[in-house]
Parts: sequence; C-alpha cells; structure tokens
Amino acid sequence: MPEQPLKASERTVYEVLRDAAAEDPDRPALSYMGERTSYGKLLSQVDRVSVCLSERGVVRSDCVSVCLHNCPEAVVAFYAANRLGAVAAMVHPLSSSEDVARCVEDTKCKVAFVNGASARRFSKAMRPDAGCGLVLIPAPGEEDRLPGTESWEGFLREAGHGTPYERRCSPDDPAAILYTGGTTGPSKGAVISSTSFNASAAGMKELSGLCETDQKMLSVLPLFHGFGLCTGIHLPVLHRMETILVPRFSAESVMKAMAEERPGVIFGVPTVFERILEKGVPPGLDLSFLTGLFCGGDAMPAEARRSMDRMLAEHGCNARIRIGYGCTECLSAVTITREDEARDGSVGVPLPGCEVSIAPMEGQPSGDGAGEICVRGQILMTGYLNRPEETAEVLRRHDDGKVWLHTGDVGRMDEDGSLVFLRRAKRVIVTSGYNVYPSELERCLDSDPRVKASCVVGIPDSLRIASVKAFIILKDGVEKSVGTIERIKARLAEMVPAYALPREFVLLDAFPRTMFGKVSYKDLENDPSYSADVAPRLA
Repeated sequence: MPEQPLKASERTVYEVLRDAAAEDPDRPALSYMGERTSYGKLLSQVDRVSVCLSERGVVRSDCVSVCLHNCPEAVVAFYAANRLGAVAAMVHPLSSSEDVARCVEDTKCKVAFVNGASARRFSKAMRPDAGCGLVLIPAPGEEDRLPGTESWEGFLREAGHGTPYERRCSPDDPAAILYTGGTTGPSKGAVISSTSFNASAAGMKELSGLCETDQKMLSVLPLFHGFGLCTGIHLPVLHRMETILVPRFSAESVMKAMAEERPGVIFGVPTVFERILEKGVPPGLDLSFLTGLFCGGDAMPAEARRSMDRMLAEHGCNARIRIGYGCTECLSAVTITREDEARDGSVGVPLPGCEVSIAPMEGQPSGDGAGEICVRGQILMTGYLNRPEETAEVLRRHDDGKVWLHTGDVGRMDEDGSLVFLRRAKRVIVTSGYNVYPSELERCLDSDPRVKASCVVGIPDSLRIASVKAFIILKDGVEKSVGTIERIKARLAEMVPAYALPREFVLLDAFPRTMFGKVSYKDLENDPSYSADVAPRLA
C-alpha cells in the first residue's frame, strides 16, 4: 500500500511549505513591493539558502539569527534553517546593543541576516573568533553596503549543488527562538517548535473562519514577533493563502496595499487599527473585500474598536474587528472573540486544542472569579533558552497532572466560556503592541552617574495605548536642567530598544510613597501634580 501523507501536525514547518509548493507550485505565496513569488519559487529559494547555510557549517540544532524588517528574505531564512534542523532566532532590528549581545551569547549563531539598523549592533556583539557571517538585507532607503557584511546576492553565489531533502528534525524540535521579556526583567528566548506553529495556525484558521480560496492576507506585524511570524506567515502557508508583506507599517502603506491588493484578512495590534482610524479611509475606497480583521497584542480600547467598526461599515465592510489574547510564550493567539461578539473586556474563547484556566492569586479578592490566566496545549513554548529556573517559574505542573503556562495576567472566565482580561499581574507597560518592563529601564537609568533613583510608569496614550514616562531623582550637585535630561536620555538610548525609550522625563526631589513606605506608582500614573512639573522636564 502507498504511504499515507502526513498530517500538518506531523510535519515540520519546512515540510508544510514543501507540501504547499508540491500541491500548486504556481499559486502566489508572497507579494512584496509589487513583486510576486509563487510557492514553487519560494521553496526553490528556501532550498538554495539552506545549501548556503550548510556550506557555512550550519547543522542540526545550530542557530541562525534573523534580524530583519518584513521582507521575503526573512521568510526564506526562517524556513531554510528548519530544512537543516537548525533554529531561527528572530530578533527585533531595533533591539538594544545589550539585547543583541545577549542573543549572540545565548544562541552562538553561525549566520546572522541583518539590515542596516541591526548590522552594527551585531558586529559589535560578535567575538572576533566567533566565525559568524553577517548577511546584509537593507530595508528600503538603507545603504546596501556596510563594512563587515556581505550582500544577499554574494551569499547566494556560494551555493553549491543541493542534496535531496532528508528530514533532520522532528516537529517537536525547536523551529524558532522568539525573544520576549517573559513576565519580568531582561529579554529571554522562548523556544518554539514546529508543532506549536502548526497547532497555532490550524487553531486560528478554524476559529477565525478563514477560507483559503484565493484569499490574501495583509501582513503588517513584524516577523520577529510570534503573532507576525505565525499568523502573518505560517498560517497563510499552512492554508495556501497569499501574503502581502508590508516592510514598515504606516497607515499610508496599509491603505496603499489595500487599494492595490484587496486583501481579505488583516491581523494587527491596536496601534495598527488606531492609526488607520486616525488617518481615515481614502474617499471612494470600497472595503467590502475585507472579511476578517483581528486585533491582538494588547487590549484595544472599546471606543476605538467601535469607531473603527463604524468607519469600516461606512466603506462597505461587513466584518467587524475581533479581539484576541495571547503571548510569546504561547506563540500567538490563545483566544479570539466570536464573530458576533462585541463585549467590552472579552478576549474570546480558546482556540481548538487550547485550554484556559484561572489560578488563584495571592492578594486577589476571593469570590469574584478572577485570578491568574493559565494556558495549556500544543501551542506552548518548550521553555526559555538556557534558563531552566525561569522556565520552571512559568511552566508548572498542576494537580491535574498537566503542564500549564502561568501568563502573569489577571482575568476570569464568563459563564459562556469567554475569557475576560482584567489587568497584568506584574509591572509591564504595553506600548504599540510591545512589552516594556519598568524594572529593566530603571536598572539602566540607575546606572547613570547622574541619577540617584528612577521610577518608570505607563501613561494612557490614545495612539499607543500607553506611553513610557520616567521620573528621576538626580544626585546631589547635578544640575536640574533640560541639558542634563538630554544627556541621560542619550545614554539610555544606547541601552534599550527605541520603542522602550521613555517619551517623557520628569525630575523630582522625591517620589510619592504609600503608607507602607513604598513608591506609589498609582500616584505617579494618575496624579496631575506629578505631570505638571515642579522641576525641569523633557517631552
């Protein structure tokens, strides 16, 4: 009897792409800045790059860093690494020098694909004897040559003859490392398997009701994030859709892509939809082709969601924004609201194959049903790279014998099975869909020779959900001036990602305190007297 084909759940991510190309090699897979790539051509590029990686010494379990904007080369590198059984470490191109150095030390990457924004940081982080090559893929508008790097074309010229495909890893082996702050502190690498990618993409497809017939997805989310890589890239591959890659998000770039490509589906963080709302839809643009709009990464303000839905309806769109909940440790979405649901606070029902439970929390009032949101299923990471203790803190075996992810978020389950998100259990600021950890910023600020103490909080922001604000007490004798703040800000900018840099700095003589003598973050966040200044500030 002929061998039965493997189910997607039994495939590696590369094998899922290979199946899609074998099924219909001429079907469009990617569109980028007006150029289309078929599934057959995409597979051919992936196979060629895997040969080049192999010739650079990349073997099973090695790491390949991908530190790029949204572009076809990032997609190719991700699948090419998996063909060899290697792991793609996806890194934010605007990561701080410290984060890049941590990634390099963590992964011991053999090859790094970088753009102009990240090349210098990677070059500085590499030890002279590391033997890691830097392959430059410039973002639009960047220089195409930088010292210490080679071009994509030069990298491909070294390709020898490939060999027939031979499976070198299982679906349960690592496919990607996605960097996250975890629940607190410095960034950590969440190790994600092919099984997780396939389970997340399949569950999202089933619950969202997407159809794959001639469907296009507009991919605006960054590929270094689990939401963007899984939902924006692997989901379309698993279901034979076409992905429209937008290199850098702007309301203008999204509207241009919508007008030219007429995508049926768009996934985004709240900022994506709010900037579209702020910019407005061009007159005469009929949006009836949009059949699925999904928002995750953070809670979308109810009024913004309602305003966006009204604007969509005014332009012929019958779909409404559906809200999801997830985190990098579970790759992408865990829940999505039902198609007809629009309750404030609800983040929907679990994806097929996922379970959500609420665990009691110390200090949480009993009787209201609220507690820490816990998740289990094939979508979970296998752990944090090289951090067994921190892995054990978040992946815990419960009395039911199952391993659950403790998210650090507070919520409750409604009677109909919907999850209601209430707040984050630990100090974290979500700005434009990115997690910013105040304790990490405070550590960097406190290391400044001018700073005696610092406190970082999130301030509500209609565009970014929250903006980062730093309160600083200077050491005795340091001049309280805008110039001093500018120097502190410049130093901090060398240590943290651009998205985490506070948008406002305020100098204080003392922090407000609680009755227990602790810093009152609530007062700093909400009391106008700590906004209208008693000392110099810089916005």
